[in-house]
Amino acid sequence: MLGSVRFSGLSDAVRLVLAVVLLQAAPPAIAETTDADTAAPQVSLESLSDYLRNLSSGWAQFTQINSDGTISTGTLLVNRPSYARIEYDPPAAALLIADSRRVAIFDLKSNTEPLIYPISATPFYYLLNEEIDFSDPEKVTGHRIGHSSSEIALPVQQADGSIRLLFHHDPIRIAGWSFIDRFGQQIRMQLGEFGTDIVFQPEIFDIDDEIRRRRSR
Repeated sequence: MLGSVRFSGLSDAVRLVLAVVLLQAAPPAIAETTDADTAAPQVSLESLSDYLRNLSSGWAQFTQINSDGTISTGTLLVNRPSYARIEYDPPAAALLIADSRRVAIFDLKSNTEPLIYPISATPFYYLLNEEIDFSDPEKVTGHRIGHSSSEIALPVQQADGSIRLLFHHDPIRIAGWSFIDRFGQQIRMQLGEFGTDIVFQPEIFDIDDEIRRRRSR
């Protein structure tokens, strides 16, 4: 259970995705430290910002580790600066589409309308933000830069929460994110290598088009 959000009447698939989207409380801040003895000197908060700003499109397989120890898998599609799509593998019959303003969660086992949330209340606010700047101290609540990886704690806009983005180095790539709710429960999203050998059809990121297709079935 996440805060005061009521999950009654929702399928297990949508409950799963809601756990990814809704962030209710901030985990403790990450100490702003660098592994001085072994840190790669070329990796900085600015270089991590540059990486995301320069990321155009790509895809990655993911593993989601839920707070109860269960594991879900699927594929993340990213078409920056405005779009993302998460397709969960069965048995989680859920689909998530994000555009520049909102995130829609579709329950593929029902004909109900999608649940809609402002993108600023989700991790995709940072993944898709064209103006991301981790070097701005007002936008980062903590960070750790080590030899092989970095972790950045960020606030969630329009919500009382925080998310941690994880990056691998050499070369820099986003490796996933995690968050903790007010009860200390943690959910982690681990990303595989990002593939860039793909051209997306625009309609797969069109929330309204997905709604129309589902209504016409």
